[in-house]
Amino acid sequence: MPSDGENAVAKALVSGKILDTDTIQALLPRLTTQDALLQWSRQLVDSLQDILIGKRSQISPNAIVGGVCQPPCGSGGTAGPPGPPGPAGSTGSAGPAGPTGSTGPAGPTGPAGSQGPQGPPGTTGAQGPPGTTGAQGPPGSTGPAGPTGPGVPVGGTAGQVLTKNSATNYDTIWAAVTGGGGSPTGPAGGDLTGTYPNPTLTPAAKSKWALSSATLTPVDPTVTTLAWGPGTVKGDLNINAAGTILGMDLNSYSAPQDLTKPSWLLQMETVTDALHVYRRAPNATAGTVTEMLRADAAGKIIIPGPAAAGADQSQLVLGTGAAKGRVAALPGLDWFGLAYNASYNGSAWVQDNTAKPSWRCYENGDGWVIDRLAPGGTPSTPLQIDSGGNLLAPGFVRGRNWGCWHGIPGQTVPANQVNYTLTLGTAPALWDPLGIIAFQYSQLIFPAGNWIVFIWASMEATQGIGQLIINQYNGSAWVVRSKQSYYAAALVIDYCVSGIFDTRYGQQFYIGYTNGSGNASTITTYASIGAVILGSTP
Repeated sequence: MPSDGENAVAKALVSGKILDTDTIQALLPRLTTQDALLQWSRQLVDSLQDILIGKRSQISPNAIVGGVCQPPCGSGGTAGPPGPPGPAGSTGSAGPAGPTGSTGPAGPTGPAGSQGPQGPPGTTGAQGPPGTTGAQGPPGSTGPAGPTGPGVPVGGTAGQVLTKNSATNYDTIWAAVTGGGGSPTGPAGGDLTGTYPNPTLTPAAKSKWALSSATLTPVDPTVTTLAWGPGTVKGDLNINAAGTILGMDLNSYSAPQDLTKPSWLLQMETVTDALHVYRRAPNATAGTVTEMLRADAAGKIIIPGPAAAGADQSQLVLGTGAAKGRVAALPGLDWFGLAYNASYNGSAWVQDNTAKPSWRCYENGDGWVIDRLAPGGTPSTPLQIDSGGNLLAPGFVRGRNWGCWHGIPGQTVPANQVNYTLTLGTAPALWDPLGIIAFQYSQLIFPAGNWIVFIWASMEATQGIGQLIINQYNGSAWVVRSKQSYYAAALVIDYCVSGIFDTRYGQQFYIGYTNGSGNASTITTYASIGAVILGSTP
């Protein structure tokens, strides 16, 4: 069966209504292509023509359904031959305008039109290259005089120069010349001619000197001094007329250019066969100098050192710190030595740094001493060697003169005496430089201090069964420290007792004898006692 759309198309066509392609395709959606629509249109036209000439009484279903068989369909017959062309139909109305075609090729240029109105001015173009300089114009008239400029400011002293003080115009100050250096430039003057940096001597200057081989000699034989320097104080190189002294000095010591400044002279002499360094003090009379150093022909360097009190009297000062090392042979004193952190000013020793100790090692006239100055200057002598070869070290070692030796006189000890005090006799002792033997007490009494001492005693006695004893007083009682005993009866007995003792437990000692024979015992004249201080306790 034809669809509703197909019936609508057929009715429209029978009634003579014109349908456009878009409407037909909307009513007949099965006509999906342009070719199918074209084929359908031809079948429809053929069917209408057959009706008009009486060959058909109705439109062919194939024409209505667009040439598509609707099921069920028959096998269909074979296509008949094309019919004769139908008469031309009447001219239809103009169809809608077709789409714009592509642009065709450009046509030939038409004739020029009339002049149009002037357009707005365009933007300014780039600057062109400068033209050539024009001819010089005539000079203008002289203008009025300007105000007076600042000029050179007042002030300044000799040797100062005017220099900029800031970047502001005319802000200048007078200041001393600093820096400098560099090679001079410009024309030379004086005895020089040409220009710097390579001037040459003028003929007049050359005429003052004679050049022979490598030696330059003044033409005038009386010339003995060469002076140079731009300032008041000059440097001089001179030789005396006899040719025995050659010197080089600053601010000539014999004729100073400035008497208020010091003069220094290095002088070599054939008379003394030595090299000398001299100094003239500021304001000192011309020619008055002090020898500072001398090197002689034997190769010795002699440094006299300062002589004025109130100054460091050392000849050689070592170091840059506050505490310095010194070597000195003090003028006016029989003293030579080394010192650290101490100097002699002519009357007293002064510490460089009073917060540190000082040490001195020196010859004291007839011995050698090492001493110490505590911070602030309190002295002590840790070590000394005297002319007798004695080594004295108060902290440990004592010399041989720190002791004593004495003969015990003959005496009788009664029978049955225990620790009987032997009499030491009367002064003087055989040897006792420190006065250790106290004869009035018959004791050995050592000097104050903590000492280690060695004591011995020996004797002969006419009875046996005895003891020879060394006793020490401990501050409250006598204590036996060492003894030697003999318990057999005999006619003559030899006794010897000794020991090393510490005086921290007591400084007093005595020699005792116990006679246990029941008879009086005689001490012969071969008895003796002695002591030596060995050193101090730790």
